[in-house]
Amino acid sequence: MKYLLKCTIKLSLVLSFLLVGYGLQAQIGLGASVGTNINQLNSPGVYTGFNGGVFASYDILFLNARAGVSYNQLGGARPSFTDSPQGVDFTTEYINRQLVFHNVEVPIYVNVYYPGSEEAAIKPRLTVGFAYGFNIATVEKRDYRLTNTSNGTYAVYSGDKENVRGDFVNHHFDVAGGFGFDFALEDDRKGFVEIIYRQGLNQMNNVGFGRVGNVGDVYTNSIMLNFGMTIFNL
Repeated sequence: MKYLLKCTIKLSLVLSFLLVGYGLQAQIGLGASVGTNINQLNSPGVYTGFNGGVFASYDILFLNARAGVSYNQLGGARPSFTDSPQGVDFTTEYINRQLVFHNVEVPIYVNVYYPGSEEAAIKPRLTVGFAYGFNIATVEKRDYRLTNTSNGTYAVYSGDKENVRGDFVNHHFDVAGGFGFDFALEDDRKGFVEIIYRQGLNQMNNVGFGRVGNVGDVYTNSIMLNFGMTIFNL
């Protein structure tokens, strides 16, 4: 047992020195990224959103770790519903509903390169990761049709907006996976292009009962096309 313990300690020390020695040569890159998202909730209909932020990245062996702070728009379509108050001779049908989550996020990604491609000018890689988001605003965009039930006449009103943040939870958690390419730039900097799929883990709707169009589970999912580059290295 003592011999095994000594061997374990020695091996740990050797690996530590190797990693520290590599780390002294590695660089921390600081940069920025922008992208566009195709978003959908767990119902038909998509919303095209925007993301952008800053990040820090660190290379070690055939891995790259990247973490940052970003602004991200998630969302999608929601079901139409009709409001028919009793004793009133008109109905309101809410149609073309889109929900937009405005999130401040902390994404953490690990990029895995093909071993031996560390020095290549263009490096393909796989990406896995996780993201935490805080919902700062949730905007519902919709049109509505006002119908007179007595004679059947109606009018359609467009462009209605409402901040419905209180109807949804504030915290958002995603898992992510995808692929991309890193390419070398001047002064030991690098750029990248990537396609990331993200799936929401937690149910977002905070409305337990009410109008049919507002109840039910709400999960997000997105396909993101991102571009980024390191601006300088530490």
